[in-house]
Amino acid sequence: MLCIANIARQGSPQACANYSNVSQSTLSAGAVFHEHYQIIRAIRSGGMGEVYRAIDKRTGLAVAIKRMLVEAYGDGADESALYQAARFEEECKLLQNLRVPGVPTFVDSFLDGDRRVIVMEFIEGVDLEKQVMDQIGLAGADLPALQAVEYTIQVAKILEYLHAHRPRPIIHRDVKPANIIVRHQDNAIYLVDFGLAREVGGSASTKTAVGTVGYAPLEQYRGRPTTRTDQYSLGVTLHFMLSGQQPLPLQIEPLDKIKKDLPHELCWVVRKATQQEQEDRFDSVYDFRRELEKLVPALQQHQKNQELQDQAKDRISLMGPTEELTQEERPTQRVKIEGIHKEAEDPMKDFGLYHPLQNTISLQSDFQRQAMAAENQQRKGSVDLDRHDPGKTHKMILTVSIILLVAGICALYFLNGQQQRQIATSVAGPRYKVVEAHGFYRSSGKVGLNREKMGTLEYLLSFPHPANDGYLATLPKATRRLTFSNLPENNPVPFFVATLDEHGIVVTSKWLQADKGGWREAPTAYRKVHVDFNSPLAAPPFGAQVKTTAALDCTKASYAVIFLLPQPAPESLIFYEVGSL
Repeated sequence: MLCIANIARQGSPQACANYSNVSQSTLSAGAVFHEHYQIIRAIRSGGMGEVYRAIDKRTGLAVAIKRMLVEAYGDGADESALYQAARFEEECKLLQNLRVPGVPTFVDSFLDGDRRVIVMEFIEGVDLEKQVMDQIGLAGADLPALQAVEYTIQVAKILEYLHAHRPRPIIHRDVKPANIIVRHQDNAIYLVDFGLAREVGGSASTKTAVGTVGYAPLEQYRGRPTTRTDQYSLGVTLHFMLSGQQPLPLQIEPLDKIKKDLPHELCWVVRKATQQEQEDRFDSVYDFRRELEKLVPALQQHQKNQELQDQAKDRISLMGPTEELTQEERPTQRVKIEGIHKEAEDPMKDFGLYHPLQNTISLQSDFQRQAMAAENQQRKGSVDLDRHDPGKTHKMILTVSIILLVAGICALYFLNGQQQRQIATSVAGPRYKVVEAHGFYRSSGKVGLNREKMGTLEYLLSFPHPANDGYLATLPKATRRLTFSNLPENNPVPFFVATLDEHGIVVTSKWLQADKGGWREAPTAYRKVHVDFNSPLAAPPFGAQVKTTAALDCTKASYAVIFLLPQPAPESLIFYEVGSL
């Protein structure tokens, strides 16, 4: 049963059925529920459950109580009610063990007769959909682009935690403005309503086509969601914040056609994240977030310029409107010339308010121009004074010098990182694109890996140092096996090698140690876990057997890493500059 077209507001497929066992009883304000929870008010009702705000009498803390709408554990429960019960049980099981920043904390779960109840931490705030609609209704404008991007970055970080969850990634499957809460206290973002969330590869099926119309991508209609499904929904949510328009199913209009004043780079990022085919989107929510973070400085400057323009408009508007009088409405004026009173031919000309090229008299425009000219003259005078102030000149020189020094250090930092990748590429080989490298140095035609043997300047420019030295490289497509060549010196320094998938999850891994022209190996416990340069590693005992070659399977991998634990000098891992992969 495909119910996705009927759940734009409910977020679950029970809207497709006519329940006969929906309980009409509600919890009234002031009532004590389950002995511990005093009901404050109902928050919302619809979909699979009703939500209340309450106070936990044991702790005094505010909680949110979510209760099933139907009685699903009795003898008269129908198939739809049993489906709802299964959803609630899955949500409860998932939330009990979930500790993710930006997700309300699980408090309790119990049965209220034949209905499951879930108690969560209550977030005092407003959902993003209401905030955007109130902004449009009250201010007549969409959410500022900078604020929309900052909200999206926060949600992306929450999704990154979910997608990196172990033992299996979690897909939310219902990311939308109504499920994003902006906390009043500090504008922190919380992601709520995990009724459709599922673990990838878990016992619960993800093949049912559920979601919210407009925010669900094509693969979700087909019942085959992935982590990029949440990326699409988040991209549509950002589109809604920037445009103020609710999305149509699978029809995301380009932002630059709706909002002409938005930066083209921002429109491109939103368009890429909302591509119909998931292969055309960003590789992960992490990549989506990093692209948005690059735009933040430009958006901050854009918002600052907009605020200055608005202040200038407000200043002019305070001077009052321009009043114009026609020729017939000109006031008569008598002027005294050599003791004789006579009516002036153009009476207002004497006061500098008559415009001979127009048949109107402006009583306000000259005043406005004079006020602005006086302000500009005052600014110019202060600038002239500054030019003759030697103290300010010295401060300006000092400021410029500091800026140039910082820019030079940043340039050296960038060049040092580029040099590290180049040295690592000479080790890995030209077929492999090195993404990140730390701790490499050249010595006597060979390449060493040990941060303690680097030059002083290179060592300082590598700050902050990660926990492990080594490199991360992209594997060419169709690479099935990595073979490691002999090292130029018989240095028994153990190092960790692994292949990773596109999310940084270990596919295969092992420890290697050069010994008498061959290799000694040791197994690792790192499999289906995330590793990076700051992962804590510890070399296990190596076996006695020495193999002539060492290889690593990489049929399902996208990256390869070599990590060396920090070694006290002079222990280094030495490579030929011909490629060890």
